[in-house]
Amino acid sequence: MNWFNGSIPDAIQRSKQQKVVFIVYVYGQNDLTNEMDKVWNDPEVVNLCNNGGCVAIKMAANSNDCAHFSQIYPVVVVPSTYFIGVNGAPIEVTAGHKDTPDFIQVLKNVLKLHNDQLGTAQSNLPTGGAQPGPSTDPKANTEDKPPLEERVQKVKEKLEQKKAEKERLEKEKEKQEEAERRKLGRDLQKLKEFQKEREKQQQAQEEKKQAQLAARQKQSSEEEAKKMETARIQVRLPDGTSLLNSFPSSDTLQCVHSVVSQHVGSDVTLSTVYPKRTFTTDDLSQTLLSLNLAPSAVLIAVPGKPSVISKQGNNGGGILALFFAPFLFLWNMIRVFLFGDKRSSQPKREDTPDATETPDESQSTRRRDRPQTAYQRRPISRGDGNVRRLADMRDDDDENATWNGNSTQQM
Repeated sequence: MNWFNGSIPDAIQRSKQQKVVFIVYVYGQNDLTNEMDKVWNDPEVVNLCNNGGCVAIKMAANSNDCAHFSQIYPVVVVPSTYFIGVNGAPIEVTAGHKDTPDFIQVLKNVLKLHNDQLGTAQSNLPTGGAQPGPSTDPKANTEDKPPLEERVQKVKEKLEQKKAEKERLEKEKEKQEEAERRKLGRDLQKLKEFQKEREKQQQAQEEKKQAQLAARQKQSSEEEAKKMETARIQVRLPDGTSLLNSFPSSDTLQCVHSVVSQHVGSDVTLSTVYPKRTFTTDDLSQTLLSLNLAPSAVLIAVPGKPSVISKQGNNGGGILALFFAPFLFLWNMIRVFLFGDKRSSQPKREDTPDATETPDESQSTRRRDRPQTAYQRRPISRGDGNVRRLADMRDDDDENATWNGNSTQQM
């Protein structure tokens, strides 16, 4: 829009000289002003103003020019547009924002009305003589004032309507915000209740799991304790067979020892393979539970009486015995392997000697009747518990000098 850059008096003087419409645009600092500025910059609005020769000026609502202008033409709404004719009377006043099509229609009506007024004034002028001065008919002024007052009243009514509409919208907005706030509060309350209920469920599930775990542990403990009440003892006997029996875990090892000894027919020594342990006479008085033989255990029965742990004695002798025990064990193994067991090499008697024959005589007789190699022959197999050994059956005279373990010649 091409705005007049001079002062208001200059703009008024030019509009009167050119007999064109004088346009005053009062603007402010609000959204309606921004919208109205877009309307003023519309190309069609600019063309109408330029073609109509309008003198347009804009002034700020808070300026001194606007204050002076409002003394003659009241400024009620910002923004406002005043279309003033040549005689100084307002042709049209638009308050607030108008859409571009509506404003274009208003501008066309103003220009048409202005042209009509100019045509009427020219037809009433005298054809000759002196030009009369301006008309000062008070009746005409009175006729011009009511339209202005009516327009101002309409503007006020529109302002009141807009104000009421604005208040209504604000109230509706407040109600909507209040409803949203209450809804949000209800949703938060529901969320808290849901979380609380979920925590209760989780706590109940956790308590249930703990109770089930405690019940399983208790049941397992009871089953374990029930298992520990009975000891299933499997004993490997010297002949290779096994003896399986159950004993109360509160029974002593003496009960097991008695059953095994009675079954074998002789006294035995009980031991375990893992952990390696040989039970002594002191262990016979202890319970199976205290000896870790419950709920089940495997024992090995070896012929012989249980060893007695001596509480008194020479500590030095015991240490020496422990030191020489491995060497004695190796020597006995080598001796048995090379020379055999002297006790098991003697053949058993098959015939009962004569009652009148003394033991010495019968033994002498049998020795005389046997060949020389009979004293050297070892049995085919020997038994020592569950272990069997094979012997050499050859009658070798080379062994005569060493068959009894004493070397009588140089090898």
